[in-house]
Amino acid sequence: MPERAKRALVVDDDPIVRDAVARMLARRGAVEIVDTLGDGFEVIAYCDGNKVDAVLMDARMPGLDGLSASADLKTRHPELRVVLFSSYDSGTTQNQARASMADAFVSKSASIDEIEAALLGTGERSVLTGRECEVVVLAAEGLTSQQIGRRLGIGESTVKAHIASGLRKSGAKSRTQLVRWAIENGYIT
Repeated sequence: MPERAKRALVVDDDPIVRDAVARMLARRGAVEIVDTLGDGFEVIAYCDGNKVDAVLMDARMPGLDGLSASADLKTRHPELRVVLFSSYDSGTTQNQARASMADAFVSKSASIDEIEAALLGTGERSVLTGRECEVVVLAAEGLTSQQIGRRLGIGESTVKAHIASGLRKSGAKSRTQLVRWAIENGYIT
């Protein structure tokens, strides 16, 4: 195991999915899978008593689902990286992931590379914050950074910081590419 491997949990109500994803991630070495769990209640209890760096969790599960557990985990452990994944890869699910304070969202159809990158915080599938979304929506309307700042009551440098964060998270190289990415990923409808 590399020295810098992140300690992670895989949480899904389907034991076949959680075990398969855990095995694939463990083989790669960048993530140390410390346990696999079946619901939101279990992950909260585990994180309250153990050191964990990241959680990959199904957004929709019986009992306490990943969306609800994410908000609780981020409140209790703000340093914890929470990645939600779901077979429901819609704009609605991604918006719910953002609202739940998750750090990233990946589809269950994503490659193991994308899932690992999301857990490590190096992927382009990271979830935009609410403010980043507002800025990107206004950028899509053609507003300049100065105009966006006035509209939102924030400084132009803050707008540029939100754009830069969106570029980093999306992998886009320009505002235009960022807007296109936001549309394709359900941030702008």
